[in-house]
Amino acid sequence: MFTFAGIRTSHGEYQNIISVLNNKENKFANDQDVLHQYFPNWSQNEGLNLGHLYNVFVEHLGDAHKSLGYTIISDINEIAAQKSPDTIKVIHYVAKKPWTLIGEQVASLPAAYSLWLQAYEQIRQKSLTG
Repeated sequence: MFTFAGIRTSHGEYQNIISVLNNKENKFANDQDVLHQYFPNWSQNEGLNLGHLYNVFVEHLGDAHKSLGYTIISDINEIAAQKSPDTIKVIHYVAKKPWTLIGEQVASLPAAYSLWLQAYEQIRQKSLTG
């Protein structure tokens, strides 16, 4: 099994996706462009579409909370305690990626960046202590 952009594939399917990437005629902006080309009818297949809880753009967190009633976790320690089915599961960092901000001030960015950095630091600390 191989994983490309979060999709588990067989070795053969992975190779086919790579061939789409290697085609010089194709111009891709991101992984989603590749997936849309390789799976052109995915959006019509309800079984392949995740709900909004699994792909909220970081810039839309406030709207998701206000308009849709989604729960937003603001501290890494709340994750284990959160039982609400309306808790956002995946935050999509579209433009600015939090892993490029390690060691920088993120106070002017949405709180989700701090949340990601908290999680990163917890994982890093655990890996150092074994």
